[in-house]
Amino acid sequence: MKKLTAIILTMIIFALTLTSCSSTVSADSIKSGLKKAGYTVDTYDKNTFESAQLEVALETSKMAGLTSVIYAYKTVGDRTDGILVLVFDTIEHASIGNENLGIMNGFGRKLAPESDSSVIGTHNNTVWAGSQAARTAAGLNI
Repeated sequence: MKKLTAIILTMIIFALTLTSCSSTVSADSIKSGLKKAGYTVDTYDKNTFESAQLEVALETSKMAGLTSVIYAYKTVGDRTDGILVLVFDTIEHASIGNENLGIMNGFGRKLAPESDSSVIGTHNNTVWAGSQAARTAAGLNI
């Protein structure tokens, strides 16, 4: 009986782990968290982002599965704190290549204080670049 209970518990834990790893994040939940934290939030689709004048040369129109681009910002002291989030339809599509990661890293560095050691990352079906404070407000874990 103890073996059966152990096997069942192991299977439940495994199922929960798979579920938590494969869940997608919605653009609405990201925007909501950022707005609650006082960020101004702009949303674009993959075709309108390239003309948004944000000084980031991502060719989003060529990214498979990209459903929305979220740019959020606020003034903190004498600098802009913010985040750029690419939201994809699936986790598998949230792979944008080294060149685009380099572009996002440079942009993320502009949006984060020098003390932030990490300014870029992925979370499920998203790729983000920006400050750790904005990442936390967006609900994106490392």
